[in-house]
Amino acid sequence: MYASIFGLLANSAAILCVYRNPVLRNGFGLLCFSHSMANLGVMLVFLLWVTPMTILYRKNLWPNKHFVLECLCLFTPSDFFQSLSGLDFTPSGKRSIRYQKYAMCISLNPKVAREGFVFAGSECYIHYDATKWVFKFADTLCGSIISTYTDNYTSTTIMVVICMLDCNTLIKLRKSNNTLGTQKGNVSNYIQKKRRQNEIRFFTQTLYQNGLFLYELVSFYYVSALFTNKWAVFITATLSWEMCHAFDG
Repeated sequence: MYASIFGLLANSAAILCVYRNPVLRNGFGLLCFSHSMANLGVMLVFLLWVTPMTILYRKNLWPNKHFVLECLCLFTPSDFFQSLSGLDFTPSGKRSIRYQKYAMCISLNPKVAREGFVFAGSECYIHYDATKWVFKFADTLCGSIISTYTDNYTSTTIMVVICMLDCNTLIKLRKSNNTLGTQKGNVSNYIQKKRRQNEIRFFTQTLYQNGLFLYELVSFYYVSALFTNKWAVFITATLSWEMCHAFDG
């Protein structure tokens, strides 16, 4: 519960910061805003659904077990926003808002459509086990497929793409800084250096967010599988997922 409240406050502050900061009125700022909105939705699901189920020790608070999980499907594209932040970030100082809108729609719609479709069936769903404090996929063939391919492999692929984009951006930033260092000082170079400093700060923030995503991915899928104790599984799976979205703000 406390992690959810912290996440709501942190992501709300991030949304307000992006909205009021003129420096972030670009593609990167748009991604940060969308990403924080997705995180905010995840925190609301944890606070208003997971927490009451755990406290009341109820297996389900609603007759339709798909209801709140469909809400979660609307916020799972936050990992795609994560990869797009690396795709959008280039040391050119120019980011296209129109391009960003297209990129977000391309990445968001297939994810929502695919997961919304598979979770609509009676044998394809995720449920929260209030007795063990973990989310579980349906114990069916469809549940096994979506947990392995739609969720695990997709997230791993995104993480690989993110790492490749970050390495490419780092190389470009270093080349750009070396070029500026060899030029004589003038007003134009001063402006470029200030712009480059902002881009470095943006890139540092991107690395921080990607680090959280990597931690969540490794802990949720691989570390939690090493434990059988309920508390250990809860900390490495459910809590790590929640804290990732909370600190992401």
